[in-house]
Amino acid sequence: MRKSAAAQAQEHRIAKEPEWMAAYRESNLAVFTEKPLRKSKYTSITRLEEIIAGNSGAVQPAPKIVHGKPTVLSIAEALYEIPELLRSILAAEEKPKDQFEGYINSHFNSGFVIVAGKEAGDITLRIEAPEGVCSKRFIIIEEGAECCIIEELAGHGTTLCSETVYLGKGAKATIARLHLGKGDSMAYQQCIAEEGASLVNSNAWLSGNLVRGNTANILNGPGASAMEYSALIGSGSQHFDINYSSIHRTQATDSHCIFKSAMKDSSSSVFDGMIRIQEGADKSNALLECHSIILGGEASSNQIPGLEIKTDDVKATHSATVSRIEEEELFYIQSRGIIREDAEKMVLRSFLESAVSMLPQKARERLVQEIELRT
Repeated sequence: MRKSAAAQAQEHRIAKEPEWMAAYRESNLAVFTEKPLRKSKYTSITRLEEIIAGNSGAVQPAPKIVHGKPTVLSIAEALYEIPELLRSILAAEEKPKDQFEGYINSHFNSGFVIVAGKEAGDITLRIEAPEGVCSKRFIIIEEGAECCIIEELAGHGTTLCSETVYLGKGAKATIARLHLGKGDSMAYQQCIAEEGASLVNSNAWLSGNLVRGNTANILNGPGASAMEYSALIGSGSQHFDINYSSIHRTQATDSHCIFKSAMKDSSSSVFDGMIRIQEGADKSNALLECHSIILGGEASSNQIPGLEIKTDDVKATHSATVSRIEEEELFYIQSRGIIREDAEKMVLRSFLESAVSMLPQKARERLVQEIELRT
């Protein structure tokens, strides 16, 4: 007999979870049960449901620390050592974007917590997700700390992950994620910036088969800022369903998103971006830019920017374009003795690298390496 979603979620609970964690799972399970996303013009809901059906109960191992000195805790250890901090972070999360985020947050059976204090330095993590894993992880930047964290996210087969990034008051952090997994995946991310915190976040969508990704940058305190500089490269028959939102909860907050994608062969993508400025978040500024370039007769890209503003005295705008490489531009480059294939690579690299050019040098160099490898 097939077990109910509630029974499955109960099975995946981590030993000795407190009641507030059980309540968190239950609230997320309710969203999964409601299934708020019932249809999509661009992505098969049935195919997405097949991804979560791939949850086999595999356990997420601890990350490999390539560089830096962060504190690494398992979820069980963190529930014992920093329970109130975890509880407050989860309370600050946004309601799940859809039933799939609700599923991951109610069914995860493993994960880890990275804590970066003032002495942690710049950090590089290599995270290998086993097939069938459903995990949750936290990255906590302590009050007043500054760091750059590069996440190399690898894996094979179906993987499900939810990541919550938390910046304490006055913290400054760059989070650069390189999505290098080979199979179908769902990757959800919520970034919470407290008063005076400054976040630079980047997602490089570089691999996978069917990929659904979501990033929510949450400005949770006055003077907080979140900049998102992300890029995507599609090839073959890959399909990417990417969602982004900036949520301004308090006054005098700033957000800026630049998302650029390059689609080759018969690959396809959809980018759904939203700026949400809530009541009381006056004097906030928000900008959303999403641009795509197509190189391939069967490739496609769709951009869906939006605004939701519930207060006055704010500045918010968005722009979106989908275009093909201009023949005149290629002709000009070729006239300098460069063959067409190399000319196309130059245009694509310039287009994509402009999205990550504002990252700190260490993160920028790593992303540029991957972009050049795939163009």
